[in-house]
This record gives sequence, C-alpha cells and structure tokens, in this order.
Amino acid sequence: MVASSFGRARVLIAGSGRMGQIRASLVYANPRFELCGIIDVNLASAQVLDRYSTNAFVSLSEAIDFAGKHRLSPPRTESNDIPDYGIDGLIIATPTFTHAAIIKESASLGISIFTEKPVDETADKIRQLFDICYKANVALCCGFQRRFDHTYVSTAKAVHDGHIGTPLTASIFFAGAFQV
Repeated sequence: MVASSFGRARVLIAGSGRMGQIRASLVYANPRFELCGIIDVNLASAQVLDRYSTNAFVSLSEAIDFAGKHRLSPPRTESNDIPDYGIDGLIIATPTFTHAAIIKESASLGISIFTEKPVDETADKIRQLFDICYKANVALCCGFQRRFDHTYVSTAKAVHDGHIGTPLTASIFFAGAFQV
C-alpha cells in the first residue's frame, strides 16, 4: 500500500463498531490516505460514519464495484496484468470470525490488508491466511493498538524503572475508551 509515487493511498474500512470508528477517524485525519468507504453488513451503522465524507457499503464487492464505476481515483497502472479496482488497502475492524472470508476476498482482488487482532481464531488458520496473501502478493498486517495506550505505556515504564518489580503474570481488563 505504498502511495508515495501515486498520491494518497485509497483505503476502505470494514466494520463500523468501536475499532472501525477509531480507524476511520485516524485514516480521515491522515493526509497520506483517502478514506474511500465504510463497509458493514448493517448499512445504517456504516452510514453513521458519514461525517468522514465517505460512502457506506454492505460488502467489499459493492465497494469495489462503486469504486470502479465512479473511478474514485485515476488508475495506478497502465498494465492489463495488474487490475486496479480503485482501492489500495482494506482495514478490517470486524468480529474475528469474519476475518478469514474478508481477507480471502481482498487477497483475491490484490488489495492489501490491515486487520485488527487476532487475525483468526487458531494458529493454523492464521498461517493459511498469511499463505493466501503471500501467494496473492498482497500484504497482510495485524495491529495491536493497545501498545500505545496510556495504561500500557505507564505500566511498562513503571516495570522498566523498577517501581513494580519483576512481573510474573498480568491480567488486564480494559473497559474505558481508547483515546485517539
């Protein structure tokens, strides 16, 4: 999803729940990205994010079809060998059980993927999804947004500075809003 020679990277977000909303605000505010749409099976939920001046879709195929018909951005390539669907990347912020189908569809279209953790429910399924993306020559990245959360940062600092001692285990519960 390199956009340096072409302008802004064109991104879709799948999922309009809490993480989808966080990702939408971050993508919308970043001048390196163009937010091209929000995908959610609950269209009304996706439409709530219209404050980001984008379109709402119920599926990846609907978003790709719209991007192709309305040519959201100029084609990236002159080659017929490399399809350009008008989308460079997909951020997946849906429930874990939906990730595999979305990743496979995106990979089949040559669209790189960033997904919230976990990629899938088992190590074997995760390996299969990375293999699919490798064979399709698309990136599959997984994010763990909490590593920048104030609670994590301050706890890690307290451990590092010797204020807590040597932790043997940790059980952490998050109920508060993540601050962007």
